[in-house]
Amino acid sequence: MNENDQAMNEQGAAETAAPVENEAQAPEIEKRLRALEEREAALDLRERQARCRAELLGRELPEALVACLDLSSDERADASLETLASAFNDALNERVRARLGAEPPPRRGGAAGRDGSGEKSDGT
Repeated sequence: MNENDQAMNEQGAAETAAPVENEAQAPEIEKRLRALEEREAALDLRERQARCRAELLGRELPEALVACLDLSSDERADASLETLASAFNDALNERVRARLGAEPPPRRGGAAGRDGSGEKSDGT
């Protein structure tokens, strides 16, 4: 949370703690407090998204996977990130094993002969 938001939180707390002189001010104060809480929640969500994107990139996973995470709290974000990363890597590894284990890669005729010298051997 930046300093401006923190100052507004303190100001909002001071306003709600002070006795309301006029009952007409109470709805306005509540409205401002709700707006402040909504902004704080939106900021927390953006920070969590940024942290999870960085973590996904650090694990060499697509950052678009952040849309699959539960970002409702730090704990849930961490748990869903671990679950998603594990499932993604397991699925990727299984797919690679299936592709590599099914058939050997095709042999391609290249410049190197069978003896690896670069010259074709004629069998003599």
